Amino acid sequence: MSAEVELPKGWAKWKASENGLEQKVFSLPMAETRELLQRSLKLLLEFPEKRTAYSHTAATFIEKHGDVPGSGHVVVTVEAVFLDQIELLGINTEAIQTRLASLRDSDDWLSIRDSVQQPRNAVLALAASRRSTFPADFLTKPRKPVDAMSVVPYLDSDREVAESLRNLWTS
Repeated sequence: MSAEVELPKGWAKWKASENGLEQKVFSLPMAETRELLQRSLKLLLEFPEKRTAYSHTAATFIEKHGDVPGSGHVVVTVEAVFLDQIELLGINTEAIQTRLASLRDSDDWLSIRDSVQQPRNAVLALAASRRSTFPADFLTKPRKPVDAMSVVPYLDSDREVAESLRNLWTS
């Protein structure tokens, strides 16, 4: 199966495994809780691996077909890459916010929230920096895509996103 297909499947699998996890762990015996948490963490950690495989596939495509518009191949643009990364960062930020909201009644909520605050701010800042590359009328005015992305900047930007998300979920 292709990396492009595996990526959303990995995310959906993890989301299904962690659905309501915060509430379940307080009502299950310790052994079941540990197993449930380990299974969810395993699925969460598989997602970055799938994302890395996807990135390598995209980088190979960029390297093989070049980054020159008009070459007869689909050109991977800076806009497309950054929009994809903004969406990924937003989905993860929303997932963290949902998880935090479900823990609001917990005695440890303040320490949990504080531990996530700095990595969450870093993810929000990265998304803002990606958005700042677009003109204000980007989505409302038709324009021709011109900025093809080469392989080195693609891998650097994807690594930056991956590190930010890893910090967000493991802090």
